Amino acid sequence: MLRFIKREHTDLKNLIKKIANASGAGSDLLEDFAKHDSSIHLDDIRLPPGETATRAAIASTKKKELLGQSGDEFEMTLLLTQTKALSYAWHLAIVASENEPQADRARALAGVGKDMENLNREVFAMLLSRSK
Repeated sequence: MLRFIKREHTDLKNLIKKIANASGAGSDLLEDFAKHDSSIHLDDIRLPPGETATRAAIASTKKKELLGQSGDEFEMTLLLTQTKALSYAWHLAIVASENEPQADRARALAGVGKDMENLNREVFAMLLSRSK
């Protein structure tokens, strides 16, 4: 949504689109799993209240930061946010793949993990190039 109200360099815009597409594909994969397996409830997160509140507080803070920034500061904050999210998604997908009893689903989850890892490396490379 930020891309509609913020301007960023083309390379960053393209990378963010790539991340959004990969994340969407991962989400579609999970929804497909749930569609074919009634034991999967994607809306049942079961996090402790403190964890839920912490995540909400972080999201609110990041939203305010990003909306209040522009230029290089905005782009660096956005890239840092993406490294955190991609690292989490990468490791979550790998752990899920290692605990998935169905081989085809395990491979698909491992693939999502690899995609998130590769995107994380791309974001990190962009961060390095902009910090020099």
